[in-house]
Amino acid sequence: MTIKKLLAGAAAAALTISAINVNAFAADNLLGGDINLGTGWGGEFVDAGKFADVSEGDVVTVEFVINNEDSYHLVKLSSGADGWPALECSTKAVNNQEDEAFKNQDDGFAVVSVDGSVSYTLTAADVSAIQSSGMVLMGYDITVKKLTVDAPAAEEPPASEPEDTSTPTDSTVGDTNTPSDDKGSPNTGAEDVTVLAAVAALAALGVIISKKRK
Repeated sequence: MTIKKLLAGAAAAALTISAINVNAFAADNLLGGDINLGTGWGGEFVDAGKFADVSEGDVVTVEFVINNEDSYHLVKLSSGADGWPALECSTKAVNNQEDEAFKNQDDGFAVVSVDGSVSYTLTAADVSAIQSSGMVLMGYDITVKKLTVDAPAAEEPPASEPEDTSTPTDSTVGDTNTPSDDKGSPNTGAEDVTVLAAVAALAALGVIISKKRK
């Protein structure tokens, strides 16, 4: 086997391993199991090492069920730094539920009212915060089933316009009657014949006059 083939094989293997790692990371539940956050205003700490590969724009998804021990239910993502400050993305959460009761408070808590999920798009500041201090998953009267991080979904390219295969309908297409420069009738050649006949007559008259003079 040539060195070129060996290098090509190694590159392909590296790409395969990389793809496996990315997919495994995306599918990972960052929690050890179901986390009942109860009504004690607690939080579940997620170590910074689990966010080593995240990037700005990645999406954190929290899947949960409602405990129904109280009349309201909340979700929040915070940094693990002192005071557990809310992540920027926690005030810009995207509601993946059909329930319109979802909303965000100024302190970063999202109000939810049915079982489902909430997604958060990480900002550059969020990535820096969780990679240095970890993340605290906070909530009230919910049990979190899953916490995942994934790359944003690829946008589908806009549909291309279908090619127009219809026959042109322009009235000028195929028209062989090209107009003459004159604004009158089309040139039929009659004028040319008349001129030639006149020239011939004049020539003949000249010959007759010349003979008479002789």
